[in-house]
Amino acid sequence: MHPLKTLRDALGVSQLEYMRRVAEEQGFSRRTVTNGNNVQRWETGTTPGIPTQLAIASIHQIPPEAVGQLGWPQFLHLASRNELLTAPWTPAGTIDALNALRWEASSDPRSRPTVTGGILTAFTRKTLNTLVDTPPEPPASRKGPPDVADVIECRLTDLHGMWNTSDPMTHYQFARADLDLITVFLTANNHDPSTRARLLKAVSFIADLCGTIKRILGDQAAAERYNLVSVRAGASSGSPAHTVIGIAELALQHTYAGDPREVLPLIEAARSVSPPFEHRLSAVLHARDSRAHAKLGDAPASTKALDRTATAVSTALAVSTVDGGTTAACAHIDEEWLSNTMGRTWLDLGQPKRALEHFSHLLQDDPTHSSSQPTLFTAASLLAVVEAQLAIGEVDAAAQSAQRATALYPTMPAGLNHQYMWHLHSHRGVPAVRNVLDFLKESLPAT
Repeated sequence: MHPLKTLRDALGVSQLEYMRRVAEEQGFSRRTVTNGNNVQRWETGTTPGIPTQLAIASIHQIPPEAVGQLGWPQFLHLASRNELLTAPWTPAGTIDALNALRWEASSDPRSRPTVTGGILTAFTRKTLNTLVDTPPEPPASRKGPPDVADVIECRLTDLHGMWNTSDPMTHYQFARADLDLITVFLTANNHDPSTRARLLKAVSFIADLCGTIKRILGDQAAAERYNLVSVRAGASSGSPAHTVIGIAELALQHTYAGDPREVLPLIEAARSVSPPFEHRLSAVLHARDSRAHAKLGDAPASTKALDRTATAVSTALAVSTVDGGTTAACAHIDEEWLSNTMGRTWLDLGQPKRALEHFSHLLQDDPTHSSSQPTLFTAASLLAVVEAQLAIGEVDAAAQSAQRATALYPTMPAGLNHQYMWHLHSHRGVPAVRNVLDFLKESLPAT
């Protein structure tokens, strides 16, 4: 099937309607289009002109530079959302999905998850089936000098260590570069099964990291693409832990920006994967469950799940053994993480005063002092503090909390900056708030 027809079918539109969208992208009136004959020709081998190709790229959120770099119809494969969902559920299909991520279109900060409903259900089902059908990582076929997988795994340690030593966008750029590098290795080499599985696990880890950064900075469309890649790579590697970590992050994105009703089946699917998991990962799943129920207004179910979260964290801290597959991704799961999780959950339940009790460690002048959490996570938690304080009318305190957040970085990342400004904007008549807003506005990069 021609890739243009695949994309058009994914939109669910006729050839005539698609032609009208192309016309609109080129600045013409829909009324001038009376048939879809051109689309029919494009889908059967005719190459459209460059202006039309650019219009088609825009429709599918493909960066315009890819049109010249790849040509027709190859650039159509960069409609990443389509590739992430339709590429075969094999290591080769995962490589196709990774290649689709190499050109990342800019996203609307107001975007929401688009893989929902039946599409999300089908994606989850394919994930579980792939994991069942994929054997665990086989033993290494040889011993000797470090190979490419050894080098990449050392880089994962460095990437994890960057949480507290860099601006999140710098962190993201390093992670993104490593993801592109692994994509090249996977595409260009016929690796043995052990090496391929290790590289795919690295993809799952790095994609999860990129998705987390993008989610916190407010770019939900990009976060979703990374989350889907993380889940797909984890399943294709045969790693239950990496798959579940990816599903948990996808669930959290739906809690923040999507429909919390879709979180519950995701968590159910995660729990169906070869239990029991290491206690920290179990705590993450309970926490996702708790927040989804809170968003849905089910306080009894939410608090029960929150109790299970606390028990799992307590157990994790009491034992010395940790599943190596989850150590890096769950290393921050501790009492401070639990307090932040409880605060967010009570805020979701509409009890901001109780939420602030759990956020008390963030109300000191330097919230990063002796903190075990990544700085970006602290900045995001302080945003929840601001929301809680505004909810109970403590506007000056909210301004002070926002001021603490600005001190976490030499320049607050633009994505967080906008979120703080959005929360505070309606209180701009208060002097303390106005001062913070002025500071945030001045620190935004020039456009």
